[in-house]
Amino acid sequence: MKTRPATLLLLGLAGCSSASPNSPNPPSGPPLPSRAELVAFTRLLDSIVIPVDVGGTTALLQVDTGNPWVEVDPNVFPEAPSKGGKVATLSVESERLTNVQVVSQSSSCKGTHPGIAVGGFLGCTVLCKSVVSFNYRDAVFTIGRQPAPPYLLPETKIPFALKGGGTTQLGGFTVSTPPSRIVVSVDVEGIKHTMIVDTGASLVTVDQALFASITKDGRPQLGGGMACTTSGPSKTTTARVLTLSVAGAVVNDVVVAHDTAFDQTLARISEDAGETIEGSLGGTFLDHFYVTIDYPAGELHLAPYSDTSFAIDPARLMGFGLKARPGGGYMVSNVVLGTDAASSGVHVGDEVLAIDGQKLAPLSITEATVLVFGKVGATKMVQFGAAAKLDHITVALTVYEFLPT
Repeated sequence: MKTRPATLLLLGLAGCSSASPNSPNPPSGPPLPSRAELVAFTRLLDSIVIPVDVGGTTALLQVDTGNPWVEVDPNVFPEAPSKGGKVATLSVESERLTNVQVVSQSSSCKGTHPGIAVGGFLGCTVLCKSVVSFNYRDAVFTIGRQPAPPYLLPETKIPFALKGGGTTQLGGFTVSTPPSRIVVSVDVEGIKHTMIVDTGASLVTVDQALFASITKDGRPQLGGGMACTTSGPSKTTTARVLTLSVAGAVVNDVVVAHDTAFDQTLARISEDAGETIEGSLGGTFLDHFYVTIDYPAGELHLAPYSDTSFAIDPARLMGFGLKARPGGGYMVSNVVLGTDAASSGVHVGDEVLAIDGQKLAPLSITEATVLVFGKVGATKMVQFGAAAKLDHITVALTVYEFLPT
């Protein structure tokens, strides 16, 4: 089937913390988002970012189980070595570590993080020493053994042994690489495949061969979405699978992605792990669970949320997008043909004042974008301001399925 442009699909292969993001920032650190913005970010990108202090500068890092190292942007963290080496201190939550190895790499993917400045990746160098938990519902990351949040169903426990490790040449210097790959067997529509657990991937991302196998039946695809990888931004194509499961932990109707640049990353991961890795088990699967990784015990725990209505499906939204309006507020960035947004007369540049009674002007772009998504078939009341045809009119617009199975 012909691939359609992903004019609305919000994608990212990226990445909140139990520490308060509203606490005062150090003078040298960039402003941190509000708690509401961080929750919206986690809902949109199925990825968790947390405040981390590196040598006295506090900024957001994405918590990335698919990354062996701590990667920091030297433009954000001036204390970081120019290429790589050790920083005197790194603090996250109550943990204060000294002489931590980091890799310095400038981010070229800021555009895929809506309204949020992310300064790097918090990987295995820190994560693999402890028990870590990812609460996608409440946008909270914790280090150490913590009581489970309420409203969970019985968990699935999957044993693992970390794979990979050795030394790697990066930018002309040698980096020690710890064993970091959590390899699991993933059942995709009844066929087993080998993937790594990757909280740094917003979507379940698969290699070209697996994506071709999934889509050979002609199911719809969306092309042109943006992905952020550690190698930089790239374009993705997405499709939907009916079922995806790990050791009996099942999620239905999962959006999966493929991008050519990430195939190169998977090849390097396969070489590191010593076996063929066909994909990254990312946020469109993981966000249905309270995820705990007990690195010392070698156990992955997946506890389903009893209510997953908080989870945003990246292909279920109204037929228009939002962008900031000069002077404040928001306006229509694009309109998808064939949707009732188009047939109702929504135009690019139309001012959008509110969605379902929620005024947009006080919201960040991340918070405002959340309101565009919803349950397929539901209607949202959209209030327009200055507009080409809907001038100061409120209309009911339908949430569409852009990737029907």
